[in-house]
Amino acid sequence: MILYAGSTILGGQTVIGANSIIGGNVWLTESVPPHSIVYHKSEIHIRNTNKQPENTPINWVI
Repeated sequence: MILYAGSTILGGQTVIGANSIIGGNVWLTESVPPHSIVYHKSEIHIRNTNKQPENTPINWVI
């Protein structure tokens, strides 16, 4: 078993199976079967709600 820095294992009955890898920034709250890889995938989604017509020029100022 490999536990990377920043991983958190919660619960007294949480079991990590043999040959498993637990990545950093993972909050593990349930048991993991043997030969598993658990990792945290951070995603950022930005959605623009300001609808502009397609033919409108975009003005850039630097």
